[in-house]
Amino acid sequence: MQAQTWNPEEWTIEDHANLYCISSGAPVPKEIEVDFLQSMAQGEKEFQQFLKERIVSKTTMFYEPIKRQNIKTFKSLEVTYKTTTAANSK
Repeated sequence: MQAQTWNPEEWTIEDHANLYCISSGAPVPKEIEVDFLQSMAQGEKEFQQFLKERIVSKTTMFYEPIKRQNIKTFKSLEVTYKTTTAANSK
């Protein structure tokens, strides 16, 4: 099986409408693309909320845990395979 190569010089204008994973050359699904491209704005929004609640108005204790933002990234594209051997199947 031959690996598919990816040449950035062969892009067309339609290709620029998508976000691509550099290591694989595969286009990223829209759901991940949207999360990835909006992550900076989301982080800024969360930071402003942190300042407002914990520094300015002090309605939340400073050391309370921060809610985790589950932003989908390129790591979400990773495929995991589980293999077994004859010795492990007994």
